[in-house]
Amino acid sequence: MTQESQMKLSLFEKFLGAPMRINLSAKANSILASDRTEEMTSLIAEVTHRKGRIFETEQLFYWRNESDTEKLHISADLRGSQTALNIRANYSTMAFFIFFAVFFSGMFLTAAVGGFAFQPKTGFGLGTVALVGLIVSYFIARMIWGGFAEKRIRELRLLSEYLCNYIDENQKS
Repeated sequence: MTQESQMKLSLFEKFLGAPMRINLSAKANSILASDRTEEMTSLIAEVTHRKGRIFETEQLFYWRNESDTEKLHISADLRGSQTALNIRANYSTMAFFIFFAVFFSGMFLTAAVGGFAFQPKTGFGLGTVALVGLIVSYFIARMIWGGFAEKRIRELRLLSEYLCNYIDENQKS
């Protein structure tokens, strides 16, 4: 099995501290038997905890799951002497919700705590509380999104490994 991942971060992803789009490629050393695609679908559902729609031809297997917060596409090209796997995930909407929910919650808490604890009476005091809230909220939101993204990348790499192993064990005769 050979694996490759493409994760060039866009400017916005650098701002968030982790990727929103994940592209993984792998090659299994054999061809998936066409009568085993249903079992492969079950394996994908078991690992991802998502049900997807399947599109099959004689030489291509395509699984996809799209929701409001994520898009996950898995394809297997059955042409040639190896199976080429592609896993693409897009978490842009989820990143927006997680990052900005944490960010604005942190800003609100900083304003509430900073306002009650320090009771700033000048513009400088208010600005200081707001600036501290902005910085702390940004880094906490970045840390939470980064943790989520790292977890998903690990899960998708593991899925890629499982699928390659499954294909190699259930190869076309």
